[in-house]
Amino acid sequence: MRADGKPEGLRQSMSWLHTWSGLLLGWLLYAVFFTGTLSYFRDEINDWMRPELHGSVQDADTAQRALNAHAAHRAGSHDLDAG
Repeated sequence: MRADGKPEGLRQSMSWLHTWSGLLLGWLLYAVFFTGTLSYFRDEINDWMRPELHGSVQDADTAQRALNAHAAHRAGSHDLDAG
C-alpha cells in the first residue's frame, strides 16, 4: 500500500519483487562463487598460511656437499658468464 492508502499497481509490486529477488540471488551467487574459489585454491592457501611445513631442513654437511658438487660442475664447464 502506498502512503495515501491506495494499493500499489502490478508494475510497482513486480518492480519491488524484481529488485529484492535480484539482490538476494546476487548475494547467493556471490557466496557460492567465493566459497568455490576458496575450495579450488585450498592447497595454495594452506601453503601460503603455513610456510613452515614446506621448508626443508638440512644440516650443514648436506648443504656443503651440494655446494661442492655445484662448484665441481661449474669448474668443468666453459660458460661465458663469470657471475
